[in-house]
Parts: sequence; structure tokens; C-alpha cells
Amino acid sequence: RHQAAGRRVRFRSGLPPGAVRALAHAPDGTLWMLLDDAGSPALVRWDGATATHVSAGAPAGAWHALAVRGDSLYLATDAGLHRCPLWPQDDAFALVPVAAVPEAVHALRVTGDGLLACAGADGLALLDPSDALAERLLAGVGLRTALPVAGRWYLATDQALLLRDGPRVYRYAGDAVDERQSDWDPITEDQAPAAVSPLPAVRALAVTADGWLWLGAGGRRARGGGGDGPHRQRLH
Repeated sequence: RHQAAGRRVRFRSGLPPGAVRALAHAPDGTLWMLLDDAGSPALVRWDGATATHVSAGAPAGAWHALAVRGDSLYLATDAGLHRCPLWPQDDAFALVPVAAVPEAVHALRVTGDGLLACAGADGLALLDPSDALAERLLAGVGLRTALPVAGRWYLATDQALLLRDGPRVYRYAGDAVDERQSDWDPITEDQAPAAVSPLPAVRALAVTADGWLWLGAGGRRARGGGGDGPHRQRLH
């Protein structure tokens, strides 16, 4: 157990070794974990008493993210998007590829209207509840993560933070010297793959109720924030 900020965190015995890279909570109360044990990824289901490894159908290469939608767990990997039923017959857990997203996927998010957003090597793929492709944004642009906010999408590439607002695309350019100028420069969709922002590489995005966009970034110091920790930017 670890005491932090007035709350107790318990480290349970019986769990397999490895660093936890992602977590997802299923409707039946089970916890799904993406573990990395010395470079070897593993998918584990924990019901509070027993840890079940899910290895059937496991793809080769790096694994990045988890998400739960409906009766399925989704796994983002370099070998595309994979799906595992939460309640298979005879508890025969197995991963199967999702045909609509064969490209590398780096981040997953379930939207308020039930779409599964997959940010990866071919832009942002939005899947309907049947796992069919409903829409693809910024096709051909390599994305690391994505965040929907009030009908807009904040999207991170290796070099830039982008904003997709309807048909319009912007890049974050917080190096503007005139306070009357917007921090967001309009660009064309064709310019998105080469767009650059004055930020470290962004790997995670979140928005808080007070209107701040938080960036999980590291490597170098970002404008308006510290070095390896999270940074924030007021939404406009």
C-alpha cells in the first residue's frame, strides 16, 4: 500500500510482473492491463482475484493503448487495431484484428456519441458501433493522440499540435509576439503532415472544466510550461 494525497493505493499480490502502460475498466468490474515486461507486451484481465493472460491472436510489435466500448476491449498496436470480447463463450479470450483499421494505432478514445476514435499512422479513424469506418480525418497524417472538445478535435503529430474545427485545420503557433494575434494559425489539410508547433512532442491530451488544455509532453522545455511534466494552454 502507498499513502498519497490522503488516499491509499494498494499494490495487489498475484499480478504478473511488468510496467503498466495502459488500463481499462470493463462494465463487469474487471480491470484490463497493458503490461510491458522488459520490452515484451502482455494483455492481462484482472477480476480482483485472478489474472488472466490474453495471448491468443496477440499481434507482433509494439502495443500502445486500451479502450472499452460496448462488449469489447480494443487494443491499439503497430499491427493495427485489435478487439477482444469481454464475455466470450467458455472464457476463451482472444484478440482479432479490426479490418477497418489495419494501420498502426497509437491512441484510442470513445466519444460521447459512441464512436471509437483511433489516432494513428493514417490520421483519425472513427468507427461506428459495428466497427465500420464512419469517417477518417486527416488521412495520411501520422497522429500520436487525439481529444474531442465541443465538436472540435485536438490532434498531436510528432511535430505539431493541430486543431480540426469542421473543415478548417489549424496548427498551434504559440510563438506569436503580438498578444492580439491568435495562438492558432490556419493551415490547409495538405500542410498538416509537415506542420510544426513550438512544443515538445505531445503524447497525451486532456481538458479540464476551467478551459485549460493539458499536454503530456517531454524531452525539452515547452513555451509557457516546465520541461518533462504536463503543460497547459488556454482554449480559444
